[in-house]
Amino acid sequence: MALKRIYKELVALFIVGFLGMGMAFAAGTITGTVTDKDGNPLAFANVVITHKIVNGEEVALRSQIGTVTDLDGTYVMTGVSDGTYKFEVIY
Repeated sequence: MALKRIYKELVALFIVGFLGMGMAFAAGTITGTVTDKDGNPLAFANVVITHKIVNGEEVALRSQIGTVTDLDGTYVMTGVSDGTYKFEVIY
């Protein structure tokens, strides 16, 4: 009886974990390069997603998503859901 219960719990955990992995893969990645007006890369600039565009309106995010550029001015943000976003670069 106890073995049957443990088996059911393990199956449930496996299913929840598998669904969670699917959700993680559904998120996208945003990459880019930050440059100055002359095209020179900006190292260590902060790149922050501040708003999501929904039906043409800017909607402020409850928690901002951000990263920092590397020496070549490039950045990568993972785990971003599909959509159109407004960015802010702080340098």
